[in-house]
Amino acid sequence: MKIVFIIFAAFVASALAKESIECKFYDSPGTQQCYGSEGQKLIFHLSETKMADFRLTKDGEYVFLITYSKGKLDLKGHHVGQFEEIQPGIFSLGNAVKKHSGRYSLEEYDAAGRNIRRVQVHIKIQKPVSKPAVSQKCSSPDQKTVTCSSHGDEVEFLLTLDGHSLIQSRGTNCTGETFYATNVCISIYGQLTGGLRCQVWNNVSREDSEIHLTACEGKKMFHVFINIF
Repeated sequence: MKIVFIIFAAFVASALAKESIECKFYDSPGTQQCYGSEGQKLIFHLSETKMADFRLTKDGEYVFLITYSKGKLDLKGHHVGQFEEIQPGIFSLGNAVKKHSGRYSLEEYDAAGRNIRRVQVHIKIQKPVSKPAVSQKCSSPDQKTVTCSSHGDEVEFLLTLDGHSLIQSRGTNCTGETFYATNVCISIYGQLTGGLRCQVWNNVSREDSEIHLTACEGKKMFHVFINIF
């Protein structure tokens, strides 16, 4: 499991280094997935063929007819003003927003009007995760609850204590509070101490925070909250 997580973390770090989301419709036939973060520049690589004609649809509704006549680009259909040609076959839609998410279908035609290729790309624009906030709350000397919270879309959590996994899970709302979009909670032995680390991620970002877990004292309840932002 650790190997899988390390590989995934490396992938996310690589993705974060890019300032744009480049969705390539010509990598392979069939259905592909393209993830991006809000605010990144969204770029469509529709074809490597300079003078191809395309029909692009989004969720079966918005139609873009892209044709070349004597080397001149001609756009027809809905919302064509959103497209800016960077070079033949490559278009920019500006900064990515949630409404860009959807199922895009591309059909490509040759000079004789024959359909030569079909491909689908599912695009998902997500809100990046925020740096997690970690807390511990003692209910008795022998029991405490550890909570990690983060904003973002489809946040995954990994809680570890001195490198040992406590829980890995998709976030919910275990505290019932409305301040945080999502969090995870786990009950552990009250006398456990050490370095508590919370790692959060989704398809477009990752963050982590670490606190020192202290032992629960006495017979009365006390509460320690550490917010790392």
